[in-house]
Amino acid sequence: MGLVRSDTGQTVAAHELGGFALTRPGSGARQLEEGMMAAAETAVSQNLRLLGTRLDRREAAPGDVARVTAVWQAAAGVATNEFELQLVGEDGTAVLRQFVTIAADYPLAQWQPGDRLRSETILRLPPGLDSGDYTWRLLWGDQDVALGDLRVAAPERSFTPVAVDTAVNATFSDLATLLGVSFSPSPAHPLSLSPILVWRAEREMTTSYRVFVHLVDAAGQIVAQSDGEPANWGRPTTGWLPGEIVVDEYTLMLPDALPDGRLRLRLGLYDPETGERLPVAAADFVEIALPDG
Repeated sequence: MGLVRSDTGQTVAAHELGGFALTRPGSGARQLEEGMMAAAETAVSQNLRLLGTRLDRREAAPGDVARVTAVWQAAAGVATNEFELQLVGEDGTAVLRQFVTIAADYPLAQWQPGDRLRSETILRLPPGLDSGDYTWRLLWGDQDVALGDLRVAAPERSFTPVAVDTAVNATFSDLATLLGVSFSPSPAHPLSLSPILVWRAEREMTTSYRVFVHLVDAAGQIVAQSDGEPANWGRPTTGWLPGEIVVDEYTLMLPDALPDGRLRLRLGLYDPETGERLPVAAADFVEIALPDG
């Protein structure tokens, strides 16, 4: 299952909820669903015809999730239920390749002429993609069909550490190191706290982890909090490169009356699908004291 944005239809995350058995596919010559682009009449090989496709996005950043949908129809004696999906750069090099089985739970031997089956391919773009124009291509048998273009805008990257108010140097599960934290004044919101986290990626990540920033009192109770993807949802961890420095700012709205005692920040990373936090030392968060004043 893919989680999509309601305004753009773009896939932002993928989750596996379970499986099902396909006992009988659709058939007939009904129209394609809205938003699908009809394939060329020649898009048939090994008695498998591509009827139409849909791309969920035309622009993306490295590490983003993309979804490619296709509708297929079987002719007599269909010889394959597999295809290869490629993302190809302007120089013709495939930067991403995925082999897909159409309706894996519906054996090819049971396919009948006229059967219509759907493939939904959800994949994550490589974190090291350069900015530029890429093309989705779909290959099976002797067919090589261009599905449409994808413009990739890579972020500006830095590999030079920046100064911080409080050094931390805590590594979460050998994936990312929190180098330190600084604090930015927020005159527009006097009852707020704006911590700036500085991360260093240690390895490429296949999970888009969320950051939690909790302000806690002396008893460990949460006073204010903010959770989200780094850099205001603009730099998912799946787009980080090893050694890259990522500056990640949050704003915590404070209550009118703060509890007595010294307040502290608890910081960490977690998997949004499972809620599991990444370990760091003997805990699953780091805690720092707020600066005086």
